[in-house]
Amino acid sequence: LTEALHATGTTARLFYGGRSRVYRFGLHRVVSRAVLSALERRAAALLALAALEPGISRLRVASMLWPDSNDPRRNLRQQLLRFRQLFEHPLVEGEATLKLIDRLLETADNGPAPLLAGFDYEDCEGFQVWLMQQRESRRSQRLEAVRQQLAASEAAGDFDAALEAADALLAMDPHLESHHRELMRLNYLRGDAAAGLAAYRRMSEMLATEYNTRPSAASEQLAAALQASVRTDTDAAVTGIAV
Repeated sequence: LTEALHATGTTARLFYGGRSRVYRFGLHRVVSRAVLSALERRAAALLALAALEPGISRLRVASMLWPDSNDPRRNLRQQLLRFRQLFEHPLVEGEATLKLIDRLLETADNGPAPLLAGFDYEDCEGFQVWLMQQRESRRSQRLEAVRQQLAASEAAGDFDAALEAADALLAMDPHLESHHRELMRLNYLRGDAAAGLAAYRRMSEMLATEYNTRPSAASEQLAAALQASVRTDTDAAVTGIAV
């Protein structure tokens, strides 16, 4: 369920009592016993809080999700009751504190879309702050996981896998110069100077367009090494033809 809340269109299959039900959080829908129901934004937020911060106080949840209500605890009780009515079981349990039920298991893909993408929580300032922190934390975790994958692949001499990881890094944050430079560096090590220079040109264009600046000295130095590699390959080819 935790990862199911990350991506628009992500599907999670939840198992309870030997029966499976499919929930589509990103599409704001829930499927249970072939009945399609709308998942209201506060319902999705409540599941996210219970999944990602087990043991969170009931009062804090109510205050975060219904800040303008005269009786936020009543609103929370009503939402918990709707879960029970829709799924025949409570998805969230606890009295003073809340968490997902222990028997709730999940299988879900780990997509790159932000947590609760597509929902607007501007009127829930406390939850909005929490959500931004969670999104940034998970983004940082994904970036670190891909960086570790890249390093491991490079150490093993698998430059194809390392380049795939570098592409993934760039897709996650295309405005970070160091991600472009990783592609340049790996292509240099792989002996594909043309691809490395193509990455340099894309980076230069991005920096000029988005930030009106030029590549850093480190990037320029790597580009010069790539260009020198191209000249060396060209000279070797010409020498071979002459012979």
